[in-house]
Amino acid sequence: MSRFRHTIGALLVSTAVAVAGQSSLAQESSLPDVPLRAQMASITLDSATLPGGYVFTGETFLGAEQAAEANIPAEELTGAGFVSQYVSAYRNPDNGFVIRSYVSAWTDAAAAEAGFTIVEDEARTQPDGALADTGSPVGESPGETTTGTYPDAQNASVTVTGIDVTFRVDRFLVGATLETRDGSAPDAETVNTLAGTLEGRATSAIANESPEGTDLQLPPQTLPLAGLG
Repeated sequence: MSRFRHTIGALLVSTAVAVAGQSSLAQESSLPDVPLRAQMASITLDSATLPGGYVFTGETFLGAEQAAEANIPAEELTGAGFVSQYVSAYRNPDNGFVIRSYVSAWTDAAAAEAGFTIVEDEARTQPDGALADTGSPVGESPGETTTGTYPDAQNASVTVTGIDVTFRVDRFLVGATLETRDGSAPDAETVNTLAGTLEGRATSAIANESPEGTDLQLPPQTLPLAGLG
């Protein structure tokens, strides 16, 4: 469970979007690969694929510098084949629960496998957490389900309880996280269902087929995404 998954709120920036069902994009500073960005944005979940009550809070693309951890420098990520990351976040205002879905792109499937061992090393990414790993119910290997607690990145006095499922689909590492901050246990069945939906969307996107509610041909035709970074 990488630290960016619960610090992402500080990075979320709203702007225009051209993928149906997604409402904003933020760009990393390097010149982006527009077709790849379209694939990544099409994979993450939107309100139509989430439980009721969740409200969009933001989404962003991350380059290696932004995705880097205190114990994982950007150079290590890029050296392993990291290309970019996209994260989308929703919050339930009634209970404060947060759902994030994310996808990171790597140069190829082998790089994604190697990258998994870096970004899913909780001893490096969550040294103050109490976390345990089991297998992922979906996706290609490697994959894992991480459960446990860790300090909130914005307020260390608050303890976050989270369930995260991360798995590989070809060159993508994909996953979903459900977090609570009231001491209650997140629902594992909900996270597994979300992960299954993500697997289907990622499988479509990697085959250049538009996941439901998206059009992979639309972004390059409607917004000059390559010039927005």
